[in-house]
Amino acid sequence: MENIFGWIRRNPSITKTEKIILYFCFGAVPVSLFGLALWSNFFGPTGTETFLKERSGESFAGKVDSLYNDTRNHNERTALLSDKSKFELFPEWVSIISRGDSILKRKGSLIIEVYKPHKQRFFLNYNEVVKDWNKR
Repeated sequence: MENIFGWIRRNPSITKTEKIILYFCFGAVPVSLFGLALWSNFFGPTGTETFLKERSGESFAGKVDSLYNDTRNHNERTALLSDKSKFELFPEWVSIISRGDSILKRKGSLIIEVYKPHKQRFFLNYNEVVKDWNKR
């Protein structure tokens, strides 16, 4: 089986312009994409940095109406809030949050405040979750 470049080089019916276009499509584009992937791997943000930046931009507040395992998202434990928004729980947080709790997450913060009905207050920190990831 010959490769595409050998076929392009030996085919007399292809003009020089067409050969340049084909070489660009089958050569330069894949090499550029591979180079971009390497560059972002070495010089781009880490997965942890991206995760924390995304979580920092979120904001939500509401009362936990129900808890369920989301089968569409790897059976992840999920809280459905009173405003119909969803909040995915990390395994470390499943035992802390229950139905009837109030949850507050401010934009720009990595801390989630959990208010229990009997006046207890808990703080869940995304930085703590990331520390556990780095230990693995």
